[in-house]
Amino acid sequence: MSKKRGFNCPICDEIFSENDLENHVQNHFDDSEGRNVVVDSSKTECPHKGCSVTLSQECLADHVLAHDLENGQPTSNDGLLAMAIQNDENAVFQESSSDTDLAREIQKNENDQLEKEEFRKLQEKYGMSSNGGGFCQQFEKAMSKQVGKKISVGEYFEKKTKMITSVITGEDSNETRTSNIIPFLRGVYSCGIKDVSKVFLCGDLAHFAADYSDKGWGCGYRNAQMLLSSLLSNTTYQQLIQDKIEISSVPSVPKIQSCIESAWKEGFDASGCEQLGGKLSNSKKWIGATEVTSLLRWMNIRARIVDFHKGDKDNTHPLLFEWVENYFTTNSGKDTCPLYIQHQGHSRTIIGFEVGKDDASKNLLLFDPSTPSHKMNALKKLQIPCSKTQLKDLRKSLKQMKNSQFQLVFIDGIYVDHNEKNESKVLSSIRISSSAV
Repeated sequence: MSKKRGFNCPICDEIFSENDLENHVQNHFDDSEGRNVVVDSSKTECPHKGCSVTLSQECLADHVLAHDLENGQPTSNDGLLAMAIQNDENAVFQESSSDTDLAREIQKNENDQLEKEEFRKLQEKYGMSSNGGGFCQQFEKAMSKQVGKKISVGEYFEKKTKMITSVITGEDSNETRTSNIIPFLRGVYSCGIKDVSKVFLCGDLAHFAADYSDKGWGCGYRNAQMLLSSLLSNTTYQQLIQDKIEISSVPSVPKIQSCIESAWKEGFDASGCEQLGGKLSNSKKWIGATEVTSLLRWMNIRARIVDFHKGDKDNTHPLLFEWVENYFTTNSGKDTCPLYIQHQGHSRTIIGFEVGKDDASKNLLLFDPSTPSHKMNALKKLQIPCSKTQLKDLRKSLKQMKNSQFQLVFIDGIYVDHNEKNESKVLSSIRISSSAV
């Protein structure tokens, strides 16, 4: 049997001639006359509104995608893709946030470490570090290096014995003490010095220089020794001091450290005590005007602080010079107490005031702990009359005393009233600036 020739219907697979096939296919989609439409169950009608095309499952997806693209609408696949992209972006953002947090944490740790290092350097600079010990340890370390160079073995043990004795008794060894300078200066000025019209000096006191034991941090203690050497020669204060320190002579640096600690324990300058950790012994911690004031008040001596907190534009302090001049002209005499003067990084003791013949040039007369003992002793050997230049280690002009701030400590009698002394445990200062006298 020969095969029937023609064209297969794409819907029902029957064979028709070319002329009949078009009509036959149309009959499948036209049921307006109620004809039954034969539909291949393996094919699906397009779900888009207005489109009645039936396609196989394989073609349907592409057909629907074409409609979506044509209408500019996101496809379901686009939605999934968008979601995937968003998820990736969120993941990247979270990862980026984590990286940022990590970077911040690293930076914070680096800043904390830097701050700790700067604080450590500051501690070492001002003797706040526990490294290296204190007075005795520094003496031992420094002196042992000098054996065979500047001192012999015998001298080393002699000095060490004096140091140990000083620590045990609490009395200074007087190794760096220079006495009788004030009487010598009175003689020098009484004979006259060129271009000097007037001079005012405090009562007698000794000069104490820093040495191997406290070099670099001991200026405050050495100036305290100078003040105490003056007060111990004054009957008004002598017994008050001796009752507290339980010795009759100038205390050693370690003894002064323990005395300030005792003052703190009795409530003097609680904030300063906290700042210095409540401990000075066996350390190289610096002391300043507040610690010296606490020490003197603890001894029942009324000490006051004057704060020159703002000078002129060039950092000179004319009002400081005026105040010191007024102090010595008002209190001139052999019982006049010296003044403790503090500025950033150093302190000295004011022993007098000098006025030039033109009344314009004025100088502070100072004892400086950084001036070595041999220079102070050489001063007493000068031939009278002396020149101003020979006293240059003592004289400081206004232009030579430049600093942003100065503090003075002066003695103003003793405490008689218990309540006044108790109130003095909280430290305050008399503030003087360039706008007020």
